[in-house]
Amino acid sequence: MGISFSWMVKFVLSVPGVVSLLALGYLVYLGAPYSEVGAAWVQAVGSVLAIIVAVVVANHESKARAREARQQDRETLKKVIGVVRFVTEAQRGVGNILIEGFLRGADTSHAFEILDESASLLEQVEFKQISVAEVALAWLEFKRAAKDIIRVQRRLVSGTDLTHHDLQLVTKGMGVLLDVVGRLIRHYEEAHIPLE
Repeated sequence: MGISFSWMVKFVLSVPGVVSLLALGYLVYLGAPYSEVGAAWVQAVGSVLAIIVAVVVANHESKARAREARQQDRETLKKVIGVVRFVTEAQRGVGNILIEGFLRGADTSHAFEILDESASLLEQVEFKQISVAEVALAWLEFKRAAKDIIRVQRRLVSGTDLTHHDLQLVTKGMGVLLDVVGRLIRHYEEAHIPLE
């Protein structure tokens, strides 16, 4: 919780504020223009004004950095949500391709392209880019579960028989994906980013 100097900035930048500062400077100038006391007063007033300006500038820069950090967090969250949406839709699409291949004997080879693109997108958002701890943890969980599911889907597309462990990975992974998507959407809404 910081001290707000916005009232001071508004006053100094207003017409009465400028007039007051000029009048104060003029009074100090008239009060003792040629004595040591006059010089001391000019130096004192100048020092106080310099301190006030330094505090106002530091406060302004701090707020600007905080605004920039919040904007960066929003952009990263948008990117995470975009990757999550693509990967979950891609996994659903690969599932549909596999079903069509199994039921109708359709070609499933283009599923590899979708899986490759999903895996590539998962690497585009790094853990260290995410400053919100809960979102970062959710991202790691999502990434791990999605990679497990992609690995199993690759085996399935290539015609490899699935093991009991593979089925467990997919079941667990789908549960994690649903949980993480819900948490990420909650953060997305809390960041006041409109869902598109």
